[in-house]
Amino acid sequence: MSDASIKRLLLVEDDPGFARLLREMFKHEGLPETDVSHVESMAEAEKELASAVFDIILLDPGLPDSQGIESVQRAHAAAARVPLVVLTGRDDESLALEALQAGAQDYLVKGQIDARGLMRFLRYAVERHSLEDALFAERERARASQEELLAMSEELERSNRELEAFATIASHDLQEPVRKIQAFGDRLAEHAAAALDDQARDYLGRMTDAASRMQTLINDLLEYSQVTMRPEPARPVDLAVIVSEVLSDLDERITAAHARVIVGPLPTVLATPLQMRQLFQNLIANALKFHPPGVAPIVHIDASTGAEAGKPVRRRDGDGGWEIRVTDNGIGFEDKYVEKIFAPFQRLHGREAYDGTGMGLAICRRIVAVLGGTLTATSTPGDGATFVIRLPRRAMARATLVPAA
Repeated sequence: MSDASIKRLLLVEDDPGFARLLREMFKHEGLPETDVSHVESMAEAEKELASAVFDIILLDPGLPDSQGIESVQRAHAAAARVPLVVLTGRDDESLALEALQAGAQDYLVKGQIDARGLMRFLRYAVERHSLEDALFAERERARASQEELLAMSEELERSNRELEAFATIASHDLQEPVRKIQAFGDRLAEHAAAALDDQARDYLGRMTDAASRMQTLINDLLEYSQVTMRPEPARPVDLAVIVSEVLSDLDERITAAHARVIVGPLPTVLATPLQMRQLFQNLIANALKFHPPGVAPIVHIDASTGAEAGKPVRRRDGDGGWEIRVTDNGIGFEDKYVEKIFAPFQRLHGREAYDGTGMGLAICRRIVAVLGGTLTATSTPGDGATFVIRLPRRAMARATLVPAA
């Protein structure tokens, strides 16, 4: 009880004899006289409370300048955060109730409690008040956090509205001029190519290529912005089926690169099929793209609990989630670039070496974030990379893992 011990007590009692008795009782129970301030009127009490800090107030409400509930009200108004115990000769339940409603913490009747019991009771009152103060402070912190969360939610809603507006612009206002450049460039190449010299044809080709890249960039940017805006609700999605479909779509590229894709059992997650298809389409396509010349890509896709990463898949009630890994034998990258590769428009290689807009991994990370998870990577230059999707258990729709077809 050290944190709630009584170091200063204010005794408000107009009977000098009873006050001396109380002070002797306090002294006997370990509270020196110097720690007890005694006053005989409410005016003196208010002056003491204005100039000093007390741990507790012991008040007899029958005072020369204030009677009954008025005394309790005045004492509580003068020091609302100091525990107040009423000690009176009146055994009156209605008065006790009024005193508690007016701000008193407890109500005691003189003669019904001994010295040791009174001191123990006062210490308990201080301790209880200290706990109430802590709970009050915690509630205030929770209220402030709730207000902050509400403000953040409103800001997020405003940001989403701006993002929706941007998506509208990107889907129409930005794309229309690009489509016209492409259309007129194609017409010019078709109808006037013979009249152009080699340099002019080179300029025309560069223009149409740039317009095509711009079209791809706008589409990728639009796709990135729409990850969190699509209205389709989450539902159980079997990742084994999704990966199988993605591999079917990438069949020609896999064959052309003489690649092997090895898929282990995968879980069912609460998501949207389209986003899961985007996620694995980008990760597998990257694994096929970023490999050294003359080296056939090998891609491994597997899953395990976070607690059992790298071991045979099994689920335990106490684990903290799941890991899904996409590992390749490609060119890799230095660890210092691990965050850069997930940022929009960031590329580690020029377009001449590898095509793309630098949006694929940014889209992947955004999709995983919607599921409440994280996406990161580990790599060594020249020795491939592993992309790790970590999902919380709440994102899982089924514990049984299913091998891909």
